[in-house]
Amino acid sequence: MLSLRWFGSWVSGTASVGSDVDLCIVVKKAARRRRDRLVSYLPESFPVGLDLFVFTPRELERLRVEHPSFARAIDGGVQV
Repeated sequence: MLSLRWFGSWVSGTASVGSDVDLCIVVKKAARRRRDRLVSYLPESFPVGLDLFVFTPRELERLRVEHPSFARAIDGGVQV
């Protein structure tokens, strides 16, 4: 794992009842397709809803071009 980024309503202070936690894990490389690799990173339990995204640096760069608003949300999060 290269980095873990926490972003979204919990970070911006706008979370409300039912808000989930948004996390992005940046991994050096991945052998599986993006949707198939999530299982390796999901915790067994979590106290609230969790949206988890796992990207390689190359995929994150492509996201910045194809979905700049979403990429800005991730980039503007807190790196932990």
